[in-house]
Amino acid sequence: MWKSSSRDGALVIGVMVLLLTLMAAPPADACWTPLEWQTKPVEWDRDRDGNGIDDTLDAKIGSDQAAPPATREKVVVNLTRCPTATDISWLSQYGTILKRGRYVTFVAMGDVDPADLPTLAAHPVVAMIEEMHGFQSALNVSGAAIKVRSSTNYPMNLEDLAPLVDGTGTTIAIIDSGVDDQAGSGTTHEMFPSSKYVGGYIVGSGLGNPDDTDSHGTHVAGIATGILSSGAAGHRGMAPAAGLVDCQTTLMCGPNSWLDVIECFEQLITNQPTWQVDVVNLSLRQCDTSFQTITTDGTDAASQMANQVVARGISVVAAAGNDGPGNSGLTSPCSADNAVCVAAMDDQNTVTRSDDAIANFSSRGPRAPAGDL
Repeated sequence: MWKSSSRDGALVIGVMVLLLTLMAAPPADACWTPLEWQTKPVEWDRDRDGNGIDDTLDAKIGSDQAAPPATREKVVVNLTRCPTATDISWLSQYGTILKRGRYVTFVAMGDVDPADLPTLAAHPVVAMIEEMHGFQSALNVSGAAIKVRSSTNYPMNLEDLAPLVDGTGTTIAIIDSGVDDQAGSGTTHEMFPSSKYVGGYIVGSGLGNPDDTDSHGTHVAGIATGILSSGAAGHRGMAPAAGLVDCQTTLMCGPNSWLDVIECFEQLITNQPTWQVDVVNLSLRQCDTSFQTITTDGTDAASQMANQVVARGISVVAAAGNDGPGNSGLTSPCSADNAVCVAAMDDQNTVTRSDDAIANFSSRGPRAPAGDL
């Protein structure tokens, strides 16, 4: 029996790869602007004063005097339409262009003077400006309540009831710290043979097979798609015959992690003709540099990017967060309109399912209202 994390095990619950009906939506245009961004002012729960600027940035605007380099910001400028060359040139006057969205109309910028934010926000092409918050993993104790492996003690298990339901013909993408599979270099893990590896992305290097930087990604991938190990205890993932796409992020509460997660989403779309990913899992929470969880109503760029991935036929499964029970709102990209948002499970330290409950620390819904249906 694979011992799942009560936080991550409930999340991946097989990444639902065996249960979700795969979507067959036609490809969207490469340049896509979310409906929410097309009309100013944008209703967004992180812009309570309606000035088009993330509330966390408002206090940093200060005076009209130029800010020293140490106080410059990394921001995400979400656009009302597809940008022209003139738009990009205009934006570049206010900072360094770090990334231009390939499938959603945003521009990530660095070295932006907070004093210039009102000028940027007032421009017709700018829908709203986000502070670039990163993503971090969350991991607690392990539980044994997934019941995917054959067992005489616990007969109502997936392997005995549905032996052919094992993920054959499907591919799971893990956006995390990397996975130590046998096809990669450095540390490897027996649960991930070379044949399982389909494709991947390495932070700072591009396409390739990353090593796991802190073991979290290998843990999550094992729950989703690990094969039965040769050890006496043995472990089995939810979909042991599924292929693996391994997309690495830096998992830090800072801007670099935001850029990594967005790049992983874009790589899934770009390489979909080859990788043929069916579902992507993100056991992540969005957080600021003080490690506080950032919540959103789904209007933000990361959530909109998740919606675009779903539009391409890839189901997005994401963590609700671990800030319950008194949290207010949900974290990105779980808050995206079309993501499958999964709470954490408390298995009460038993394999029996009848006593399972939502973990006390699990974030609760609903998400903040976004002004839509």
